[in-house]
Amino acid sequence: MLGVVLVGQIHSHGELYGTDLSYADRTFGIAVPYFLSLVAPDYALRPQAHLKDCGVHVFERGCGFRRLFAAEVARRLLIIPAAPVSVIIVGEE
Repeated sequence: MLGVVLVGQIHSHGELYGTDLSYADRTFGIAVPYFLSLVAPDYALRPQAHLKDCGVHVFERGCGFRRLFAAEVARRLLIIPAAPVSVIIVGEE
């Protein structure tokens, strides 16, 4: 047991697809209550992009994924620069 909890994912779509969840994201994504799915714009290739530029979605029981409003993102999420983060890579030996 690794003793960690997956609370969300960050992924990206191309510039023509925006930051909403795709059909595949909604249909095949992780459907667990309170799971966060963040979509970065432009294949995540813009170093100047900030959280406000991303689509932040939460899975809610009974209604599926819901995009959070900017004020809700600001109230519920906190990014701490240079905070130590454990990285676990799945699929490698």
